[in-house]
Amino acid sequence: MLFCFKIAWQHRLFQTPLIDLHHKCFKVLFNGKEAQQIVECVDEFVDSVWTSFIKENIHHRWLQAKKNGHLCVILSSSPNFIVEAFAKKFACEHFYATEYAVDSHNRFCNISGLITGKNKALILEQLANTNGVPLKNTIAYSDSFDDIPFLNKAGKAVAVNPDKKLLAYSLNNHWEILS
Repeated sequence: MLFCFKIAWQHRLFQTPLIDLHHKCFKVLFNGKEAQQIVECVDEFVDSVWTSFIKENIHHRWLQAKKNGHLCVILSSSPNFIVEAFAKKFACEHFYATEYAVDSHNRFCNISGLITGKNKALILEQLANTNGVPLKNTIAYSDSFDDIPFLNKAGKAVAVNPDKKLLAYSLNNHWEILS
């Protein structure tokens, strides 16, 4: 996991393309590994990083939105089995994340669907249409400049611990910034 954090920071600091980040992490951590063994470790991993990844003010906003009856959805480029574990901690029924394919021996063999900022924008639009919610009444949160299409699609964009490019973009657009 430390390797992935290193690659993630390279992506964040030096704008290594998202696809490169995923392929490097997949190759080192997941390719050829038995899916069930990896998935069994995820809950413990999420428990160990929960307090450092999830800021209390963000969690409070999430809980308040759910209490107010809002449709809350997690859209993430992270692997679906990791996002699912975070979704459980958030009591979130709906999430979309990067999918990994498995071979006939139930071993991870490739990235079958990478969720990008453009994908997130499309999903947001589809969810809004399906649920009869005007896009102007949606809020999108992100930490990455890669999500600009998604953030621009929402009625309100909020940058959360943004990377340098998203911070600059957020300031220029007078978006809310949370740290």
